[in-house]
Amino acid sequence: MDYTYIEEATGGSRGGSWDEATTDSEEFLEKCGLNWTVETHPTHALVEGDDGVTREVACKGDVGHFRLNEDGSRIYLGTTGEGCPTFQNSEAMELLDAMCEEAGAEKLKGGCKDNGGKCWTQARMPDTFDAIMGDAVQLYLTMFWGHAGQGSILVGGTGNRMVCLNQQPVIMGNLKANSLLRVRHTRNMDQRISDGVKGLLAASAAFREFGEVAKRMASISINSERWTGLLDVVAPLPAEDKRQTNAWNIRAHLTELFEGGLGTHIPGVRGTGWGAWQAVTEYTNHHRSTNGVGEVQRLNREHSVLFGSGNKLNIKAAQHVLSLA
Repeated sequence: MDYTYIEEATGGSRGGSWDEATTDSEEFLEKCGLNWTVETHPTHALVEGDDGVTREVACKGDVGHFRLNEDGSRIYLGTTGEGCPTFQNSEAMELLDAMCEEAGAEKLKGGCKDNGGKCWTQARMPDTFDAIMGDAVQLYLTMFWGHAGQGSILVGGTGNRMVCLNQQPVIMGNLKANSLLRVRHTRNMDQRISDGVKGLLAASAAFREFGEVAKRMASISINSERWTGLLDVVAPLPAEDKRQTNAWNIRAHLTELFEGGLGTHIPGVRGTGWGAWQAVTEYTNHHRSTNGVGEVQRLNREHSVLFGSGNKLNIKAAQHVLSLA
C-alpha cells in the first residue's frame, strides 16, 4: 500500500434536505457525502536496525482503518487492534431502509465528521404533536455509527421543532431523556434490523410521552426570577471575576432568544417553560461556540446537539424547567 497519498481526517460532510426525501440509497449516500467504503491494512512504522538501515515494518496486532474514496484516494481514520469489525456505509443504508419501511419514515439528511470517523443519518417519522397550537414538533429517526472503533450503531428518536428546526432530545415524564438503542456491529443484518425496530418502537412510545411533557412545559410561567434560575443552571457564573465575561455574554444571548428568538411570535411561547427551553435549544443548535471554523464548526455543533455536550445541556435545561411545575 502506498502511504504517500494518505490524508489525515479533519473535515466532514452533510447533505440532504429537511423537506425532500430521497428514496434511492445510493443517491442518498452521495447527497450526504457518505458514498465511500472502509478498508483495513496493517499499520507500519519506520525502524532503524542494528546495521543502521531504516526499514518499514508492520506493527504487530495493529490495524489501520482507511476511507477509500471513489477517486482512489485514501483518508486515515484510525487504528484498532486485530478483530475490530468494519461496518460499511452501504450496510448502514440497508439497516436504515429496513427501519424506514417498518415505520413509514422518509430518508432526509445525513453526514459525517472527522471525514468519516463518525457518521449519522436522519429520517422523518410520521409522529407529530403540537406543544401549543401552531408550534409543531416532529419525530426524526436518528442513526449514528462510527468507523475505526468509534463505537456501536445507535438508533433512536430526535424531536425537531419545525418553526426553527431545533433538534431536541425526547424528554419523558420521569425527567429523563429517551436514550438511543445500541446495536452491535458484529451481529448479522437480520439481528441488526430486529434491534433497530425495537429502537423505533421505543422512540415512538417516548415521543408520545414527550408530547405531554411539552404541554406541561407550555403551562409553566417563567418570570424573571425563574429565568435567572435557569440561566444559573445552563450558564453558571464562575467564582473568579475575570472568567465571568464569557458567561455573561452567553446569558445575554440566551435572554435575547427567550424574548425574541424563533417561534416566540406564536401565542403561548414567550414567557413559558416551553419558550424558555426553546431559547436554550436554539442556542445549542445555531449559536453555541464550538471547535473549528465554517462548515467544520457547523458539523461539530450539529454532532454536539445529537450526541455530545449540546445534547447534555438541552437535557439539563429541560429537567430544570419541568422541576418548576
